[in-house]
Amino acid sequence: MLTNSQSTPSADDMTQPHWPIRIITLESDAARRAPLMQRLDELGLTYELSFGIDGRAGLSPELEARIDRVAADRRRLRPLTDAEFACSMSHRKIYETIIARNEPGCIVLEDDAQVGPAFAAFVHSGAYAEFPMLLLDYGAAYVWRTPVPLGPGLVAHRLAQTPDLATGYTLDRTAAQALLRATDPVCNVADWPLPLEDLGAALVMPRLVGHPEKGVLSNIDAARLILEAQRRSKPRTRYLTTAYWRRFWAKKRALRLRDGPAQTG
Repeated sequence: MLTNSQSTPSADDMTQPHWPIRIITLESDAARRAPLMQRLDELGLTYELSFGIDGRAGLSPELEARIDRVAADRRRLRPLTDAEFACSMSHRKIYETIIARNEPGCIVLEDDAQVGPAFAAFVHSGAYAEFPMLLLDYGAAYVWRTPVPLGPGLVAHRLAQTPDLATGYTLDRTAAQALLRATDPVCNVADWPLPLEDLGAALVMPRLVGHPEKGVLSNIDAARLILEAQRRSKPRTRYLTTAYWRRFWAKKRALRLRDGPAQTG
């Protein structure tokens, strides 16, 4: 782990986050993470770099022993790329760190995340400590209709169904333990290894973390697109599972939120 130059706590600890901010990045991706680091410096937020695993050139035998390709293929209905497995393991390192350091929780950003003053205000508020997990960025999502106030201009909606995107999120120790168990072995993409609604997770409205516009490929996108054509049609046997019908009825009762602009200006 590396920490930025502003890591020394100030006299007024209210200017510093209660939970650490960790940026998931690759050692070779200095240029990719530079804009986020500069922005966090401008906002006066401390952070650590959590160096992830680079799977673009394949996985070592040691890492292969920590994944289950057969289970992943069955769950995703297509083969996962080495880069996708590596991304999941990189997020897993965050969960491990929280547990190993006996921390109450952590704020996680991927290295292409986009943040602004609203994110900084949220960090200083400490409101995230009231939830096992909060998604600060997300795609189209189904949520329960009753919002929970988070502070001026912000509300949290409990998840009815897990959305995509792990660009920015908070999680407490209990959620980290659950996610750690769900990634032993790693058999799914980073977003997400289990239904987050089972953790009592919520999303923040409006979004506080942005991501690159569509058309800008992440490290794993290019590799994933190569295999996307291999996706199989969904088996009809899914209609016989309890999980399928639970998701079906949750969608019927929930409010659908679409991927809108984040407060990053």
